[in-house]
Amino acid sequence: MEQRTLSTNTASVPGEQLFTDAYESSPVAMALADLKGVIIRVNNAFTTLLGLDPCASGEKNYHSYAHPDYRHESDILFEAVVNGSRPSYDQILLFRKGDNTYRWLQVNVWKLKTAAIMILARDISLRIQHEKALEDSQVLFNNVTNSAPAGLWLTDETGRIVYTNRKMWERTGKTAEEILGSGWTSAIVQDDRGKTEMVFKDALVNRKHFEYSFRIHRANNTIGWCHAAGDPYFSKDGSFAGYAGYSLDITERVLATQQLQLSESRFRSLIFEAPFPIAVYRGRELIIETANQEMINIWGKTEEVIEMPLALGVPELEGQPFLGILDEVIITGIPYSIKEAKVLLAPNGTLQTFYFNFTYKPLFDADGVPYAILNMAVDVTDQVLAKDKQHRTQLALEHLVRQRTEELQSVNEQLTSTNEELFESNKRLTHSNEELAQYAYVASHDLQEPLRKIRMFTDMLNRKSDQNPDNRELVDKINRSAERMSSLIENLLEFSRLLKADLLFGPVNLNKVVADVKSDFELLIEEKSATVEIDELPLIHGINLQMNQLFYNLISNALKFSRKDIPPRVIIRSEYLAADVAKAIWDSAAQGHGYHHISIADNGIGIENEYSEQVFEVFRRLHRREIYPGSGIGLALCRRIISNHNGYIYVESSIGSGSVFHLLLPDGPDS
Repeated sequence: MEQRTLSTNTASVPGEQLFTDAYESSPVAMALADLKGVIIRVNNAFTTLLGLDPCASGEKNYHSYAHPDYRHESDILFEAVVNGSRPSYDQILLFRKGDNTYRWLQVNVWKLKTAAIMILARDISLRIQHEKALEDSQVLFNNVTNSAPAGLWLTDETGRIVYTNRKMWERTGKTAEEILGSGWTSAIVQDDRGKTEMVFKDALVNRKHFEYSFRIHRANNTIGWCHAAGDPYFSKDGSFAGYAGYSLDITERVLATQQLQLSESRFRSLIFEAPFPIAVYRGRELIIETANQEMINIWGKTEEVIEMPLALGVPELEGQPFLGILDEVIITGIPYSIKEAKVLLAPNGTLQTFYFNFTYKPLFDADGVPYAILNMAVDVTDQVLAKDKQHRTQLALEHLVRQRTEELQSVNEQLTSTNEELFESNKRLTHSNEELAQYAYVASHDLQEPLRKIRMFTDMLNRKSDQNPDNRELVDKINRSAERMSSLIENLLEFSRLLKADLLFGPVNLNKVVADVKSDFELLIEEKSATVEIDELPLIHGINLQMNQLFYNLISNALKFSRKDIPPRVIIRSEYLAADVAKAIWDSAAQGHGYHHISIADNGIGIENEYSEQVFEVFRRLHRREIYPGSGIGLALCRRIISNHNGYIYVESSIGSGSVFHLLLPDGPDS
């Protein structure tokens, strides 16, 4: 019956048998179906492919084996072959096997002259898997390279760019197509282009590593600095294939270096203009690393002593105890203070006796080893001599009273004379103290005057009717900044009037303090595209001026120590801690008192955990001044301010993950 389906001519039976034999033994999966899609015959390869013989199963329709997602398409194509609108078709689809799993098949279908449909099938599941794996691999490669913080690129053996990640073309505002080939050079500032191309071409010719920094036109229409580096890569056969490299935006680093130089100059000016003698000695040789003019003057030397050993620069100290004391401080790392120490110096070329209050503070390196000593001195010669004179006078008076009662009148005269001298000395001392107290008042008052003029002129500008909105907003900002400075000066003036620290305490609204500090950094925040998020903060009992300094230093550090290519983000949070919770964090927390826990978190460069305590030491720096400017005393001041308020400060940080500074401040004045 099947043979009659293929041919009705009995004379062709040998030929038909030959076709049947070829059909059955063909390695290609083949099937015959009628015009309704009912499978009427399959060869062994088709049965093997499906894992069953459709002719022997209860499900003979070809269409029923197509996956539902492809069945409609298969029906349309099959019908087009049956009605003659197309001679044949190829289709890739999922085909169900006998075990109800699906395999990818490529089928070729055409209509025979015997009114039957021929179906050839080939299993392409492995090819589909390979194509899918290749596609996934390409997607993964693109995702990995596009998420890299640096620009990545590849060239061919001629040096033409053949691949870049998103960072390369986003940074310059150009498209990927514009960067490819030699188009990348168009982003380089004209003055730097020739030298940059020469460096790259030299590396290309000599097949060597290269690094170079140059300026580029950035997407935001500004000029930035870029550092590029690359290395040759080779094919499997060892032939040169091109260069692979990266580029980094180092604009912030270059600007920071320039700012560091400016800040370094300002810091040195601050030290050199200090009103008391100060010097730094390096190493056990006590090399004079720096000394302000006040210190040089009391030595009676010139600046030529800088970088000289102290014993050589100030030879008058030989035979006195100070060189030995300094050596002990640099060895043990233990600070040393002494009051009214007698020292012989020759400020005018003649050896004279002076009295000083000395403080020798060791400075430690990153390993905790003392490497230098900070020497601060206060000249108390006049006070000591006056006190010694008074003491000697009193001894003389007592002796005269005992030995020469008969000379009482003479003694009284001498006593009166001496008291007059003491009165004059005390009067001069009182006058000096009054002048010192007036200094802060006069300085603050003199600073107020230009601020009043600034505010007066800004009010005059605001009253002008032709003022445009942009200028008016700038004038308002100037006015608010002047009001802020005026408030700070008034606080400083009030601070100078009070002698006892406890009289400075009062209610402090931290929301206003932080808002004012944020306003101070308005330009820097805008420049760095930074964000500052602030929770609702508590009202505490404290010193307003010190709270302002505390948050100023912490927010300044968060903005300063930021990572390249990542806008700074500062988050300030607040929560209330019960007494037992605070005690678990800080052993010295007051019993029975709650604390306000305030955290200042950033996404900056971070601090290694081993330095989490050393950062609070005076003049402790973890970075060179060329990289990050600063004096090294900011966090030490923060710890001192927190200590003044009976609180606790500590930091949690790791390199590359930012830092979180935690503040614990007591709730209420009685704590």
